Amino acid sequence: MQTKKILFVIAACAMLFSQSCKKSESNDNGLSQDINNIISQDIINNLESRGMTINKGNTPPNITNIVIASPYTLLSPYSATDFWQPGQVIADYKYRFSGQADNKVMLDYKNTGNSDVANGLGSFLSGSGNQFTLFSETVGVSGGVNYKSVTIISGELTATGVKNFQHS
Repeated sequence: MQTKKILFVIAACAMLFSQSCKKSESNDNGLSQDINNIISQDIINNLESRGMTINKGNTPPNITNIVIASPYTLLSPYSATDFWQPGQVIADYKYRFSGQADNKVMLDYKNTGNSDVANGLGSFLSGSGNQFTLFSETVGVSGGVNYKSVTIISGELTATGVKNFQHS
């Protein structure tokens, strides 16, 4: 009986030790681990299939700036039963990107009339050259309702602003 207990303890320790030495799996999707921690690949695939651009890479441009999204036109509704339709113009939004350090940046935004106001809890960038995608956990208030969500913003910096601006 004592021998069985000792063998069990040795086997359990061996399994524990082998698991702790096991190489961690990497998600080689062109996005940092910080980004992969806040959004799944399934959601990224879904957004890309609906027209959202996801700029990958680890050398994004410096996006520290204020951006006004106007006109703000819906590309894809949430679902077939959504009352918002493609092409519908939405209230203008003002985005502020600040404090960028490497691939991290602060985000806050609000729409015209301040009925939707949000702040980023943690925002991470991907991209290269002038193209970027920002992934941010945000908390906000829309129409008096508190929310927490993941905000994704993509675009390309130009001399006159952000080209192909997208927000999901």
